[in-house]
Amino acid sequence: IEGVGTKVLLAQLADKYDTIGVDGVAMAVNDVIRSGATPLALVDNFHAHVSDPDLVKEWLKGIVQDATGVKVTLDAIDPNGNFISIGTATSDMSGFYSYQWTPEHEGKYTIIATFAGSKSYYSSYAETAVGVDPAPSPAQPIEPEPAEPTGAFALTTTELAIIVAVIAAVVGIVAFWVLRKRK
Repeated sequence: IEGVGTKVLLAQLADKYDTIGVDGVAMAVNDVIRSGATPLALVDNFHAHVSDPDLVKEWLKGIVQDATGVKVTLDAIDPNGNFISIGTATSDMSGFYSYQWTPEHEGKYTIIATFAGSKSYYSSYAETAVGVDPAPSPAQPIEPEPAEPTGAFALTTTELAIIVAVIAAVVGIVAFWVLRKRK
């Protein structure tokens, strides 16, 4: 890494390369400050002839170790043209962010994401549109049918009628025999 000098030799001796990247950034920033300018951004071109990709990964860790995202303000224009402030989120260092929100009305919404920016990233914004369908109406509760008894004692109406008929026949026969013996 240009400008780092003996720190590369120390990194090799210690077998610790994740600090070289930040040293390269510091050297570049120091050169800019010395000239009286204010550093706004760092170009991330990496020109090194290293055959070990794992070693390059370690070097790059030092460059991005303090990288953070920025505040993202989310607004919308609803289907009626009204401006709505949705909320805020924070992006990661790649610019990804997410936010959960439930619109009040169906229709087309224009979503506006405003990125606050930082000392190394100018503020910016992006727009997109989403369509919101009506919420499904709640389903009517289905009344459960009465449960059929299960198990050894569960009887249907037909079985119950047969049992009553058999009992009536037995009672009739017993009554007939009792009355016959009396005569």
